[in-house]
Amino acid sequence: MTRANAIAYGEQVLGLSPLAMRAAIDELVADGSVLADGPEDEALLLWPGENRPSLGPKTVAEALTLERLEREAAVPVPVKTPKFMLAKREPDPVVIDQKSVLASGALSFLFGPLGWLYAAPVKDVAVGFFVFSAVATLATLMLPAALAAVITTAASVGSGVLGMSYAHQYNKRGRRTPLLDAKSGE
Repeated sequence: MTRANAIAYGEQVLGLSPLAMRAAIDELVADGSVLADGPEDEALLLWPGENRPSLGPKTVAEALTLERLEREAAVPVPVKTPKFMLAKREPDPVVIDQKSVLASGALSFLFGPLGWLYAAPVKDVAVGFFVFSAVATLATLMLPAALAAVITTAASVGSGVLGMSYAHQYNKRGRRTPLLDAKSGE
């Protein structure tokens, strides 16, 4: 920057008088902090060891424009968002506790009505356990072994199907519900 540009810059931007700027520049040149290269007002002011930058403002007007642009760049610019980007997305459905129908069927097949505890009300489990135990005991005591095995296998399969039904009912209502619920209306 030339001495004249520095004085004008100090006056316009910093609000200093031209005499005060001249005195400050002369003092910096005298103590060697700044080098002056050229005639009085056309002298280039350089920091010792520094070359004049090839880019950058060369006049006060350019320096003021650069400062204004830097201030404007620091302010966030509102961006108009296209309408298609503002479309409301459907909220994710509320996930309620779901029971696996297959797991319920497997547990009920393997453990009889005790597997129903996964999704059925405890009252239904107790009744089912009593009925399942009574059928298995009577079949084992009164029928030949082959026929008793067929009956207990059928009872296990039936228990698995009922366990799957309890899990389905649980997922449908979100709570443990008896299969023969008189209040459901279904």
